[in-house]
Amino acid sequence: MVMLPFNGTLIIDALSRISKHGQTYPVLLLVVFGLCFCLMKKKIILPKRTDAIIYLFFLVSVLLSGVTNVFGMNELVFQGKNGIYTYIISLFKLMLFYIVPLMIINIFHSRKESLINIFERGVHVSIIIVVLYSFVELLSLMGGPIGIELKEFIDNNFINIGRNSSDIVDLTQMVRVHSVASEASYFAMYVLFVIPYIIKLCIEKSNYRIIYVLLFIYFTLLLVFSFSRTAYFGYVLMTMFTIIAVRRYVNVKKILLGITMVVLLLGIIFFNDDDLVNMMINVFFSFNNDTGFLGSNAARFGSTVAALKIFTDYPICGVGWGEYGFYASDYYPQWAWISQEIMIWSSNTTVDGDWPPVHNLYAKLLAETGALGLISFVIMFIRCLYVIYQQYLLSENEKRRSWIVFGISFFSLLLSAFNVDSIYYIYWIMIGVLWKDYKLVPNNR
Repeated sequence: MVMLPFNGTLIIDALSRISKHGQTYPVLLLVVFGLCFCLMKKKIILPKRTDAIIYLFFLVSVLLSGVTNVFGMNELVFQGKNGIYTYIISLFKLMLFYIVPLMIINIFHSRKESLINIFERGVHVSIIIVVLYSFVELLSLMGGPIGIELKEFIDNNFINIGRNSSDIVDLTQMVRVHSVASEASYFAMYVLFVIPYIIKLCIEKSNYRIIYVLLFIYFTLLLVFSFSRTAYFGYVLMTMFTIIAVRRYVNVKKILLGITMVVLLLGIIFFNDDDLVNMMINVFFSFNNDTGFLGSNAARFGSTVAALKIFTDYPICGVGWGEYGFYASDYYPQWAWISQEIMIWSSNTTVDGDWPPVHNLYAKLLAETGALGLISFVIMFIRCLYVIYQQYLLSENEKRRSWIVFGISFFSLLLSAFNVDSIYYIYWIMIGVLWKDYKLVPNNR
């Protein structure tokens, strides 16, 4: 459940926006179970000293961003929310994230086996769930009565896809696939995360290889119909990166030949539809103002520029964790106001309206926590990549491939952070796996 892209799609409305994320509830269960486990054992196991210091450094930078701006926060009001309230809620979310890896190493401390295998099985289960729902979604989009009824039942009782189950692209009025995510780009980021695992299945499971190859083709189709810039550029990058990383374990020529055949097959299917072809081309060249993405580009880049301008005024500690929305409208560049989204995000006439996003986690960190926050965050994840590399060197055969795809998927999350401004639960789950397995490295090696 934590692996799935249930981002803002649940019909539950409590505890701010965090309640709409499906991953919140299994994570809360994990935290409660872990705390009870620690109480029973009457001790809490902490990570190694280096990891703990780096881990706490980022939290300290977030706390400093609040302390240095506490008096100004009390005067901030936007969309019916007070600055201090927003900071406290944002801090609560971050503390929930921080507890997750601690609970993982405490619950699984006595387990001798690596958690990398459990993590991989979790990814596989999430793929099955996404495939099943996406199949229903595709049946619905094609007008199948069974698909329409099933999708309406699921959406009305469990999840609420952000745009009334039909994410319409203004340019061609074509429906975008986004599965259980609230937006196509969020679903794209999930697919980029699991693509290395699907490629690994295609390489290893020889008896079922045709099934996993078809699965790879299926996810390719889903990404095509997402009409997402994140999906198109990221898919090419992550696929090639994965093939390069596992090249010593596979026949690269056969893999490239297979991918070429898939591309040709899809080309034969799609090039009979001029509207579909034009839409795909426009997505690839979406940074051109003549493709119909002008407003979207202005909103995304304008939000990032606003965050960077805030950073220049508050370079050390930022304006406070979660406080970007109170300042955004004063920092949007003039050219960004052509976007309808910018106008909506700047509106202070509604209560609990669309909170201004940054669309870039690194720019958000600069604006809200200053240079201290970004530096500590980057150091934390560089350390994680270093530990992954160490685990790879100390492993053999199949376990090496597991660490390769784990590292690539982790890196995909860091790349996705250029597209979103949230630190999702999966980051912290992976950190917990690293902390637990890092204890398995023999001292003499």
